[in-house]
Amino acid sequence: VVPLTNLTVTQLGHIIPYNATLKFITINQIDPGSQVTLNYDPSNSSSYFSFDLPADFSASTFQEIFKIEDTHNNFWFNTLSFPVQPLVYPYVNGITRHVSGNASGAFAVTVVEAQKTTSHTYFISWVDSINANGDAGYSVMDSTTTQMLLVNHSLPDEYGHTSPEIDGFKVLFGWIDTLRGLQDWNVTGTRHWTWANGDSLNLSTFMGAIGTAYDEWFSSSTISLKDLHDIEFDFAITDTSGNIINPNDTNASFAYRYLRNSSAPPAQPSFAPFIVHSGRGFAYQDYNKSMPLAAYEVIGTQKRRLMVGFLENNASKGLVDGKYWPPYYGSLNSVTNTDTAGPMEWFFVFDKDYSTIPDPAFEADISSTTVPMMVFGTPARRDRGAWSQPWSFTLMTHRHPTNQDVWAFTPSKDVVLPPVSISVFQNYPNPFNSSTTIQYKIPMRGKITVIIYDLLGREVRTLVNTEQPGGVYKAGWNMETDEHIQVSSGVYFYRIAFAGDDRAHTSFVTVKKMLVLK
Repeated sequence: VVPLTNLTVTQLGHIIPYNATLKFITINQIDPGSQVTLNYDPSNSSSYFSFDLPADFSASTFQEIFKIEDTHNNFWFNTLSFPVQPLVYPYVNGITRHVSGNASGAFAVTVVEAQKTTSHTYFISWVDSINANGDAGYSVMDSTTTQMLLVNHSLPDEYGHTSPEIDGFKVLFGWIDTLRGLQDWNVTGTRHWTWANGDSLNLSTFMGAIGTAYDEWFSSSTISLKDLHDIEFDFAITDTSGNIINPNDTNASFAYRYLRNSSAPPAQPSFAPFIVHSGRGFAYQDYNKSMPLAAYEVIGTQKRRLMVGFLENNASKGLVDGKYWPPYYGSLNSVTNTDTAGPMEWFFVFDKDYSTIPDPAFEADISSTTVPMMVFGTPARRDRGAWSQPWSFTLMTHRHPTNQDVWAFTPSKDVVLPPVSISVFQNYPNPFNSSTTIQYKIPMRGKITVIIYDLLGREVRTLVNTEQPGGVYKAGWNMETDEHIQVSSGVYFYRIAFAGDDRAHTSFVTVKKMLVLK
């Protein structure tokens, strides 16, 4: 017996599966008289073979002949045969309803035996940890009978291969957002921040001008990405120099002020009164009501006001004046708001309840002291004028599921025959000011178009026009980066059309409404 190494399997059958590609399976060396077992892993496509039968397949048996060959040119033939029967009930894809928690997305379900389904409501719960490795999982309960049908099971894959059948259906992973950190941003009112001349740190959002402290700030942070939630900024009314008009403005905040190069002589004579403490790095200076914004952590409908801070830079082109007032991007010329010779007027948001009394833990060099910083930003001002009207800026995070997240599924309400071949979801956020995301799921490779229309049916923007394999996709529309298109407030529509392979007879068109508020 010659040991087998780099075993490959070559498909030779006369039936060629649709979109089939040659698959290779590599195993460890086989010693004489020994066996090798290959374990199925749904996340590893080299551990299994998949076949798509042609739509017109009518035989009762599907058969494939394989050639097994080793690197010594030894080969063997084998035949795979299995019966093929038409489905008594077609598979039906369904979605679950999010009934608890703050996660983004939802599990999906596939009804595989409609005759076994009930009118009961099932609760699918996320489980943070199901084993010593801390792997996430899920549990399923029949809420009508209060019976636990599945407890601490490993997460399903997108096909349901690893999911046990429960009362005629299987749970699929769906489109749950398991990413961490900042996802997007949104503005209410006139946006006065810009990433122009403030984006050279390549931070994670706002076109590179705003990021998370965790893994993006110099001293990192004690707040990991999994603990990050949406943050809303509400801005105070100022004059053209950034002075707060009304000292009782509820959107004005006491803030920690830090200074770079505080141990150096004043780069300009006017800086001298604002250099309070000499120190290394970004040294703490004072705590005054000098920041024209209030920051809030937003979890669902709950809001918590947070401590804030800002940085100034004792440099030739700095703006050391004791208040947060980022420079107008057009005045920066040869420097940027992140340049060591420039203003470096940056903001900080801390995971600490807001108070008019400072916390000594933050009275330190912010560049080398690890503190519970949530986000920081380096944007410049978008215009020269005053902030004469209230405006808000929201940082939206990926909302990772936790033990608090529960989804519900009622087969008799949440699935419809015949099955829908594509899932299109309402854009989010909606209504929106500057950007929104459209998510859809297609079952197989096909031509997909996503087009925006106005109320009169005129085409505004084509977001997608290409062929895509089956899967879940997101199409983003950001009017801030698409400023050549004039979009006013009002109702718009997005039309999604999908055309699959002719043999599958799969096509779909849907139109949904969305609202722009500027």
